[in-house]
Amino acid sequence: MLTATIKNVDDDAWRILKVEAAKHDMTMGQFISKLIKEHATDELAKQREYREALAATMDAIRQKGGKFNASAIIRKWRDTRYAGPSSTRASS
Repeated sequence: MLTATIKNVDDDAWRILKVEAAKHDMTMGQFISKLIKEHATDELAKQREYREALAATMDAIRQKGGKFNASAIIRKWRDTRYAGPSSTRASS
């Protein structure tokens, strides 16, 4: 187990976490660990769903017999993923 310090937590958020941890008969550390693991699992599931949808789209294009350009699809995905004002990625 790791001993860690969490700084700058909103008072209301901390109270809510304490109440929820108590409801589940867990320590704060156990409850926060559980939340982090659940979040990571949810994010991985979302990524998996996205990849499966992308693969299905690529398969549908292949079946139509149209010209398939995987590079263009990947570039479009990359550009939308990194688009936005906080992007530090240079335009290519």
